[in-house]
Amino acid sequence: MAARRQRRIPTIAEIAPEHPLAARLKSIPIWLFHGDADERVPVSESRQLAVALKLAGATVRYTEYPGVDHDVVPQKASADSTLFDWLFAQHR
Repeated sequence: MAARRQRRIPTIAEIAPEHPLAARLKSIPIWLFHGDADERVPVSESRQLAVALKLAGATVRYTEYPGVDHDVVPQKASADSTLFDWLFAQHR
């Protein structure tokens, strides 16, 4: 039985404006959320991703929460009253 090759997903730090993934994502509205006290994923990765996607022509919103760790970001983001309005305003 042949082994299945797994597709390698690039890390956030590898995504640059010229990266094929950035080009594919540029037509999708994106809102990134990150806490600057995140000890799992460096905040610099989301900052870099936001810049790379914008340079690739994507529509990107970026919200950074001061003093917030990784596990708290989903609660902070979902408590933002504008998130769901923004989400449901998106369309193809």
